Order: sequence, then structure tokens, then C-alpha cells
Amino acid sequence: MRKLLFSLSLLPVVAFATDLDMSNLKCRNLQIYASTTLQEVQDNCLIYRQFEHQKHFDKFTGLYEVQFYSTSPQDYLVRCDFATNDPKSLVVGCR
Repeated sequence: MRKLLFSLSLLPVVAFATDLDMSNLKCRNLQIYASTTLQEVQDNCLIYRQFEHQKHFDKFTGLYEVQFYSTSPQDYLVRCDFATNDPKSLVVGCR
């Protein structure tokens, strides 16, 4: 019974985590696609933070993360990863 209650309590968290749909992810006038470059995100989005993952136990090691505020489908903090910090680097994925 405790496991069932615990599972049900996590349901809203899981539902929120899967709400990010790249097909309608925007910041200001920029629609985020798989072909979006780091430079486009830096020029068009309200950046919260940028950094390179360097810790050896981090599953995103070697990727460059940019955190910014989306404007669609709603205003919230989005994390997008790029292969490098090269301005021409393409987005690997967002969460």
C-alpha cells in the first residue's frame, strides 16, 4: 500500500518532466529545432546560466549546457545541451 501511495505521489512530477515538447519550444521569436545553433539561442533567448559539464560522474560530461527561459508553451526554465561551446554547435537535446 505504501508503494502505491508513493507511486501516485510521483505521478505529477513525472507528468511535468515529460511536458517539454521540442516541437513547440520557443524563446522570444526563436523556435527551437534540432538545427538550432548555440549562437541563435545566445542571441535570442533570455539566458539564465551557461556552463560545460566537467564532472566525471555526470551523465552529461563534455556537453555545454545553456539554461534559458522559454516563452512557449509557457514561461519556465529550459536546459538545452550542445556538443561544444562553439557558436555553430547544434542543439543535442532539451529538458
